[in-house]
Amino acid sequence: MSESSRKGRQFRVSCLVAGTLFAVYMALGVLAVWSANRTRRQAERFLRDFVSLQVGKSTLEDVRRLAKDHDGTESVVSPELAPAGCAPDCRISSFWFESQWLYRLGLGPATAMVATLQTGGGRLIGRAIAIESTSEWDSAVAVDERLLSRSGEPYNVRFRSMRPRWCVEFTPAAPAELRRRAFALNLDCLSRIPGCKTKEQILPEIQWEPAPAKKQEAPRDPDVRP
Repeated sequence: MSESSRKGRQFRVSCLVAGTLFAVYMALGVLAVWSANRTRRQAERFLRDFVSLQVGKSTLEDVRRLAKDHDGTESVVSPELAPAGCAPDCRISSFWFESQWLYRLGLGPATAMVATLQTGGGRLIGRAIAIESTSEWDSAVAVDERLLSRSGEPYNVRFRSMRPRWCVEFTPAAPAELRRRAFALNLDCLSRIPGCKTKEQILPEIQWEPAPAKKQEAPRDPDVRP
């Protein structure tokens, strides 16, 4: 075999390998988009049911029905670790929605929606939901509703030293429109390319304050992400 024939064959083999790899990557990309969209649709159904609950009124059985429909997990909180207002019979139901295919293929950051429902004395006393992304230091946003306000105000938007950095906190006494805006999470962040990088993209209807100067990474808030 002549030198030119050998080089021509090597070129054709290289083109075949490259084409095969490209086809495999494209197929994986289609699978990644399908998986991300499926996760987003599941999260949308969950969010509708999550918002329909009422802190202070919904019962433990209401929470358990939601957990059954959306593959939630329930855990019992020991009395010595139970937060104020949770005893007796303090329980937390946790939920997680994430598709890592876009992240694995380099098409976007790792993004997840996580939620918790906290019950005590047989009723719902608190709930939290968050969208977290690995793209930027402030691209994690939590929404936290509970019977007793941490700040003493019925509605508060604040920057925290722990992740999720940004948190919208309120009680059932907060105005209905503010509560609606707080739960208007942009679930497209779970499936969009290249993902959501800012709090404004994750929760666009909230009036945000400028973030303080970047500080060293801090631990997560266990109340939001168990």
